Amino acid sequence: MLGFSIGGMVAQEVALRHPQLVRRLILAGTSPRGGVAGNDPRVPEIALRESIATLDETAYLFFDPAPSSLENRTMFDASLNAPQTQ
Repeated sequence: MLGFSIGGMVAQEVALRHPQLVRRLILAGTSPRGGVAGNDPRVPEIALRESIATLDETAYLFFDPAPSSLENRTMFDASLNAPQTQ
């Protein structure tokens, strides 16, 4: 189950109340960007439009400017280019 934004709270409740329904739980974007509440106009602009976000736009939503987060983004980008194993 994937919980994005406020859906992270919902996903956690489902996992707690009905664990038999959840094999894996992924929480994404469940806190304000960078851990600090703000009014960044790009977030709803990217997240709510009907077209598919670019890789850079998606990274903007999921990774904040902190060095550790940027390191995670580098690893994420590398994983997209890694050969797939089955």
